[in-house]
Amino acid sequence: DEVSAPPVVTADRLYAAAWDGRLTAVSRSGRPILSFPTKAEITAAPLVGETVYLAGRDGFLYALDPSGTLRWGFQAGGNLAASPTLYRGLLYAASEEGWLYALEPERGGLRYKVETGPVHTAIPARGGLLLIPTWDGEIHAFDPLKREVRWSYDLEGELWGAPAVDEKNVYAASWAGRLYALDGATGDEVWELEVGKVTGALSLAHGMLYLGTEEGRVLAVDTHTGRMAFEATGLGPIQAPPLPYRGALYVATLAGKLYRFA
Repeated sequence: DEVSAPPVVTADRLYAAAWDGRLTAVSRSGRPILSFPTKAEITAAPLVGETVYLAGRDGFLYALDPSGTLRWGFQAGGNLAASPTLYRGLLYAASEEGWLYALEPERGGLRYKVETGPVHTAIPARGGLLLIPTWDGEIHAFDPLKREVRWSYDLEGELWGAPAVDEKNVYAASWAGRLYALDGATGDEVWELEVGKVTGALSLAHGMLYLGTEEGRVLAVDTHTGRMAFEATGLGPIQAPPLPYRGALYVATLAGKLYRFA
């Protein structure tokens, strides 16, 4: 069936979630390892470690052992479209109905929940903060220990792709067509750049941001200056994050084409 979330690759496995609601893992040689069904489509990549955490649009967060056996399941109050985040001892899952759930990773017990607004994409974390990207275009820097918002910023457009973070800044782009660098501590704007509508997550490597747009542009942007270092156009709509890998940039388009830029 249609693979509807980015695959996850480990040293010996590849995990893929599909629109039919099934998570599959195969070895590097293609040998099936596990197959776990949910009750609705999956649009979030699994979070893979000693335990595999899987968010489903059936409203459940599943914890699986390496063989695919269910360890526990948590029923949220709405669809889970974004990958969970494990940070500072707690597991966080955000729903499309606008709630963030903080869970115990071992047993799935609920520690607390807070209202955030609908979330469709993964929540990055750095510097003691969760950077919560809401569908209506706001980013909330949330302190999970104090349970309070440190700062918020409105991108003024639907936010489908996960922000990127480094040691200083938070980078985000929405359907409003602009890419922003925000100070991670204060939320103050560092720079902005007109890029076009962005659906996929941002990729960050070696001081460069990589992104693709609905208008078919691929950009590399210097994180320090906000200036474009590379641009390609005419590729058609792009809804997946570009992949920088071994000196090249790989870009997959909605039309099913894969491009390599070196």
